[in-house]
Amino acid sequence: MSANITGHIDVAQVVLYTFWLFFAGLIFYLRREDRREGYPLESEVTGKPYDEDSILMPSRKVFRLASGEQTDSMRRDRREIKLTPTQGWSGSPFEPTGDPMVDGVGPASWAERRDVVERTADGHAKIAPLRSLPDFAVAKGDLDPRGLPVKGCDGKVAGTVSDLWVDHGEQMIRYLEVELADGGEPAVGKLLLPMPMAKLTGHPAQVSVTSIRSDQFTGVPRTKSADEVTLLEEEKVVAYYAGGYLYAKPSETMCEIEIEEIPGLPGKLPAGERLLWQGRPRWQALARRTFKTRWVAGYFAVFAVWWSVSAAAEGAPPAAAALEGLALLPIAALALGLLGLLAWLTARTTIYTITSRRVAIRYGIALPMTVNLPFARIGSADLRAERDGSGDIVLSLLGRDRLAYLHLWPHVRPWRFTRVQPMLRGLAEVRQPGRILAEALAAALHERQAAARAEAAAQPEVSRINDPRRQPAEAGAEAAAEAVPLRIAAAE
Repeated sequence: MSANITGHIDVAQVVLYTFWLFFAGLIFYLRREDRREGYPLESEVTGKPYDEDSILMPSRKVFRLASGEQTDSMRRDRREIKLTPTQGWSGSPFEPTGDPMVDGVGPASWAERRDVVERTADGHAKIAPLRSLPDFAVAKGDLDPRGLPVKGCDGKVAGTVSDLWVDHGEQMIRYLEVELADGGEPAVGKLLLPMPMAKLTGHPAQVSVTSIRSDQFTGVPRTKSADEVTLLEEEKVVAYYAGGYLYAKPSETMCEIEIEEIPGLPGKLPAGERLLWQGRPRWQALARRTFKTRWVAGYFAVFAVWWSVSAAAEGAPPAAAALEGLALLPIAALALGLLGLLAWLTARTTIYTITSRRVAIRYGIALPMTVNLPFARIGSADLRAERDGSGDIVLSLLGRDRLAYLHLWPHVRPWRFTRVQPMLRGLAEVRQPGRILAEALAAALHERQAAARAEAAAQPEVSRINDPRRQPAEAGAEAAAEAVPLRIAAAE
């Protein structure tokens, strides 16, 4: 019995072709369905949609909701976008043309949701003020925000909390209702503050908002109803507060927040702390001792000699044998160049800082980070100097604190994985920062010893005699203060 349908087509071919057609149709169907949201695309220059009548655009789908309403899955947002391109080419940045927090652009943008109240299965508004929910109350022992002052990011009082808006389906507070201090409340509608953007503190008891100033509360979109909030109103309210993180203070941009007042330190020096020394590693020293460029060069040199000798042994002329070894030269130059570039970038993005209280290491090519090492956590410091005057300073840490080796590399002592030792690597004149660090560590140790003796002397004499449990503790504290090791040893 033969499975041939004709002389050239059999059942296997038909099944294969059928599968191909089915798979192609499936891909076409999925590519059409994923265009129900966000399509058709519009030109940034002309504003006209692309391929609105294309075969890849699906037909409109209408959803019938439980409330009897209908919604379209492909409603087009036809709002006027109050932005203008900074340049005439597609993809150029936009800048606001008015008040971006009110206009809803940038981080203050909002989606055009339905302007209806979200309701539960029994028809009640899902989010409602506590005054209309007699079965709900603030848990006993929790801080009740009602009556607390509301302060903006400028530290000034904008108003007070008059009520709480509760999602009784999820049993959680969604909004705080705010009554402005100047009494400028409209006849209808309420001013809402999203709970995630409010910070409640108990000492002193207040509500802090870090995104907008106190005078900007008057611009918060209000609800149309005094006891209900629609989906669209929620979008506008949350977007207004979110946009304030960028737009509330025009003089403080996101870039300015990242500027270091003191290079290499995450913030200002606290009172009483002094800056003693700052420096960077030499990229040449990093290339030699950290990235082992000499070893890599030697590796390629060995292989080049091996290739040349092998070619000569096989009877190749001397010139041809030499060229055989020189063939590795471009690869070696590329490898050494990349290692040198990595060493240069590492040196450029690293700042070592010694203050009167700590050692700070700021490092990271792509993601800058800062590691603070207080003197109280440093057990010893070893200085290792080279013949040219450069060298490293190795720090040994006390206590149970641990640093991740890979997290801090290359500013760590090699092959010390369990007890990671931070390093100030490749310093040009290593003896100068070594002397400064030794003096600072000694001064800090003296201060800790004096503080321990003063604390012990301040204890009542009767307690030190009558309570024998305190004597070993005090003796142990004094011994610990005296036992902090300190050494600066040069290893030529």
